[in-house]
Amino acid sequence: MLDVRSMSFHDRHALIVPPTSFRIAAGELVFLEIPTPAGRTAASLILSGRMAPEDGELLLDDEPGLRARRRAAAVVDAEGITSPEHFMSVRRVVAESLGLRPLRARLPHRRDRIPSSPRAWMQAHDWSGVAGDHVDALPAPERIELLTLLAFADPQVRLAVLDSPDRHDLTGETLEDTLAALVDEESATSLIAVVDRAPAGTDHRVVSAGEPPVECPQDPEDPDDADADDADDADAPAPENAPTPDSDPGSTTDDTTHDSPAEDR
Repeated sequence: MLDVRSMSFHDRHALIVPPTSFRIAAGELVFLEIPTPAGRTAASLILSGRMAPEDGELLLDDEPGLRARRRAAAVVDAEGITSPEHFMSVRRVVAESLGLRPLRARLPHRRDRIPSSPRAWMQAHDWSGVAGDHVDALPAPERIELLTLLAFADPQVRLAVLDSPDRHDLTGETLEDTLAALVDEESATSLIAVVDRAPAGTDHRVVSAGEPPVECPQDPEDPDDADADDADDADAPAPENAPTPDSDPGSTTDDTTHDSPAEDR
């Protein structure tokens, strides 16, 4: 789906996104670790196509186009950019998000019918009971779920990039369970969580910015094949004039004598 190759970015003073490479497939959850808030936001904007990297490239379905990635990816809950205002109600957040969806789109990867009205969408996703609540009053898992589902409500969006979801004081297990429930192999929706530190012991892939990607180790040699090779080596005849274990490596089987340099003098 998305192939990230040596993505990096500087701000005015420092390298905030060191060269980072990884791949994410359809229906996969990946944690991307970046230690600074500025680096996490910059990476989220780059991954979602809102900003170009300073160096490196990103390929969506093997295509480098920025516009296609912008349509297929959404940056979710980036503070001060896409995060909802604290005074907004759930109903208003839903209405504004659905209002930004394109009227027409070709959607080979999405077969479901998504309600277009805020009321119908909230009823379909069981959000009607909190429609009048402020979005900031929602528990952190519910806030993340709401905003991510709204991102996927745009039928073109296949990848959601969450900017610092761990800033909401979620424990590692709760964060992982919340995010894992939002990816779907059947509808080919994927998620990148850009975090300070991934949950300990997570079953999902973790990428640390600036570190080389982990390569799958090669299959170890079959012990039976190795034993067979050793047996073949043992049965093979020794080369001609090869020294035996008891012989002096410096000795020779040639009976011809040679005059020493001293005798020549």
